[in-house]
Amino acid sequence: MTGLIIVLSAACKVAAAQDLTDFMMKDGWRWSGIEKGINGSESSYDYWLDGDTVIGGKSAMKVFRLHTRSEQQPRYAGAVMQEGKSVFFCHAASQEWHLLYKFDVEVGDVLYVRYLGDYIVCRNDGQAPTDEQEYAYLRADSIDHVLVEGTPLRRIAFSMWFNEQTAEEDPFAHVNWVEGIGSSTGLLDVCPNLWPSSYGHWMTAITDSNGKTLFTKEDFWSTIVGIAQKSLVMSNRHASELYDLQGRSVQSGSMSAGNADLTGLPRGIYVVKSEEGTRKVAVK
Repeated sequence: MTGLIIVLSAACKVAAAQDLTDFMMKDGWRWSGIEKGINGSESSYDYWLDGDTVIGGKSAMKVFRLHTRSEQQPRYAGAVMQEGKSVFFCHAASQEWHLLYKFDVEVGDVLYVRYLGDYIVCRNDGQAPTDEQEYAYLRADSIDHVLVEGTPLRRIAFSMWFNEQTAEEDPFAHVNWVEGIGSSTGLLDVCPNLWPSSYGHWMTAITDSNGKTLFTKEDFWSTIVGIAQKSLVMSNRHASELYDLQGRSVQSGSMSAGNADLTGLPRGIYVVKSEEGTRKVAVK
């Protein structure tokens, strides 16, 4: 496992300075991506927000898409709206809201996902489906924060499992969500394709209404991370230990499974070790 460098600020009030509830709902934002077929062919796709709408009494933003593989002209995909830490999607062919993202999950939480037309969304009731053959579930394995325009946004790393798999087996895939940004696989696809033999897709860039790049594919998986508070959240399955670069234990026994309190550490580079691997932590 490659080392993950976590950058922590000595100030702990960064996150409270800005309300990020509507960070994703920006008119003119564009999500660009690549889709690769099993025959090796590649095509591009774009989603963008353009204009307001009201559906079922809910104020929302219209989403349009253009897919070079199957479309010559942009088409209306549906609408998105955000309530608290959850983002919802209404397909163009319906008037029903479906859970798209839930950014307030904690490590170990599970979300069930399924197809909604051309898109992949979460189940509203949070339960395993009993009437659908094609579904998967996402398990939140770790949570940190990544800096976007100087603002720390919550990043959730999920492992993806199919309905016939068990947690003891290797996951089918991994996907990252960033609050206010979306998924590493696309705005309206919260995880990789549920047909593993068909094709893959991933985000390449997110730009604002002026064409400025805000986020890239690499940022979803970046090893440079900003933490809003002096706490490192790892998987709750393993305890961790902290060492300095000379290999001396500096917080042995004080890092419980799931959370590591780094308050009071002097500036410097540290190494976090657990059964999951090794991470480097830069305390500034």
